[in-house]
Amino acid sequence: MSFELFIRNVKYLFKYNLKHIYNRANDNHDHEMISNIIKMQENEKDLLNLKNRPHIMDVWETVNYLNNSNISYCRFGDGEFALMHEKKGGVFQKYDPRLADLLKKAFCSDNNILCVGLNYWFYHWPSNLHKRQDIFYRILSKDIRESLEPYIDFNRVYGDSLISMPYHLFKSFDFEKYYSEIEKLWKDKDIVIICGKTVFNKIEYNCFESAKSINYIYGKSVNAFDEYDALLEKALATDPKTPKFIILGQTATALAYDLAVHGHRGLDLGHLAKDYNAWKKQEPLNNDTIRDFYDKD
Repeated sequence: MSFELFIRNVKYLFKYNLKHIYNRANDNHDHEMISNIIKMQENEKDLLNLKNRPHIMDVWETVNYLNNSNISYCRFGDGEFALMHEKKGGVFQKYDPRLADLLKKAFCSDNNILCVGLNYWFYHWPSNLHKRQDIFYRILSKDIRESLEPYIDFNRVYGDSLISMPYHLFKSFDFEKYYSEIEKLWKDKDIVIICGKTVFNKIEYNCFESAKSINYIYGKSVNAFDEYDALLEKALATDPKTPKFIILGQTATALAYDLAVHGHRGLDLGHLAKDYNAWKKQEPLNNDTIRDFYDKD
């Protein structure tokens, strides 16, 4: 079924009692489609009735906060929560119980040393998003909120984990201003980049080129946690005053936490280099290119 047909069916089926249709469906019905639409309805109802929601800064507020502090930053999305809560690996990282434990520690860590990034759209009805992203949050956000419930601290202020991918997320956005703001984190500074060996292979426009100097520390592009201790040792051997930018899937989240604990500034920026490169090239955005954006390098 095409994405466009799916959307038309969404608009049609929202008029009816979908649970009743689903329970009476025969083999000719698309059970998965109906199930997903039911999830959209349940998510919207849950958001309307949500009494408590965590304070999550938007992407602009998060970048401004990071620019005006020396705090470390790590991002949590559906992949990190699947690994730490459901014991499931993903595209970038197989399940590892030690990594899952580190992710839990990071998420519940001291707010004074680490800004935890949480996906803004898990707790808000999506708007101004590309179609594929919009549907993703409408379908899955309620399930993710339920898995997050044991870990959320409603007294904490969270950053937005989506600061690393504005071009692939928003339909309308001041990208030039945004990239200029986030660039302040490294512009004219000595920095360390900890990343997979292949991350920059296809990058034509490196957003980090405005740094004064770059020391690269390379890990595995997939299952980087296999070399975690060696990566942490190499990072800690560098000047503590030099910020570390990390692009290593779920391993980056744990590494930013450990660096913060050891007095270094670790910044988990995930897909930012790919996102900036795509914006500079003005790559077309459609279902296929957005899907491929999340694939391993």
